[in-house]
Amino acid sequence: MWWVVAWGIHCAELVPDGWRDLAQAGAGTVESELLQEWLRRHDGQESPFKFSFEIPEIREVGGWLVQFAPGRGGKRALGKRATSLREAFNPQGFHFGKVRDSEVLGPVAGAEDSTSVIINVSPAGAFHMLLVPWVDEMLPQCWVARGFEEALQVSRHLSNSSLLTFNSIGAGASVNHFHWQLMYAWESFPLERAEQRQLGACPPSRARSVEWPVHVVVVPAGEDAVQAVDAVVSAAVEL
Repeated sequence: MWWVVAWGIHCAELVPDGWRDLAQAGAGTVESELLQEWLRRHDGQESPFKFSFEIPEIREVGGWLVQFAPGRGGKRALGKRATSLREAFNPQGFHFGKVRDSEVLGPVAGAEDSTSVIINVSPAGAFHMLLVPWVDEMLPQCWVARGFEEALQVSRHLSNSSLLTFNSIGAGASVNHFHWQLMYAWESFPLERAEQRQLGACPPSRARSVEWPVHVVVVPAGEDAVQAVDAVVSAAVEL
């Protein structure tokens, strides 16, 4: 299974030889403890992972990087075609309340309550994890403002190498249970370095658009998570 992972980045910068060393950086921090526990479970005899993650085979194809990840071919799927971005939560289907204890790394303090950190058993990258706030509320995988605020608060515990991403049903999400993807990168992506410009009436300090083939908005998080959430909502309305 080949899949596109990036554009305009050199292969060696995507996952370096010393990727495991990241777990030792910032020893004693919440993040370091999570990464070390991820490695312990990954390397253990009764590992919950479906396959072992090592530096993947990556090729350059027309300026894009594609990663060979045969193990990802057996990842969990919805089992039906998505017809809406707002599919109702199905408690009878798979959800993160059903994962094994060996897949749960622990809680991290968020805005409202603790957020569960769960191993992605089919990792697409080094230290691939899932952040699942309010597991017992059984929310569908649909973007909500409080979920964004929760992710911003959790990100305060993470280093600049971390990437928090959200994809809804119909945009690649295979589990209809509210969650964020947590991954790590050793090089900034071209999207992060792209030219930015004023977005309509939004002040540049709150939101800027990016020259990119699809709509992209940059919102500085700052110290106030609520203001950042409001800025995202304003930017979405502007678009």
